[in-house]
Amino acid sequence: MSLRDLAAMFAVALITLTGIASGQESGAQVDQPSAERLIEARCSFCHGSRVLSTLSQRKLSEEGQEALDLFLTSHHAPDAEARETIVRFLASKAELSN
Repeated sequence: MSLRDLAAMFAVALITLTGIASGQESGAQVDQPSAERLIEARCSFCHGSRVLSTLSQRKLSEEGQEALDLFLTSHHAPDAEARETIVRFLASKAELSN
């Protein structure tokens, strides 16, 4: 198992535990397993969970969901459906942390 695989597994576990600890039901706002798979495939292989959380929360709080969607268009999430799932999931996590 490579370091990249371990990092991706850690990121998915952290995201899952964050949702469980907050009391959020899986799929309450976003299909959580689908969102986690997309984030693992498109984000976590390069960005650690802390960096991903910090960057996405900053972008969402300063510029909103549309800005994050536009950014992801040219950053490993070109298809609209994947972007929508990722943005909604990250926005729901940002709301929980506020």
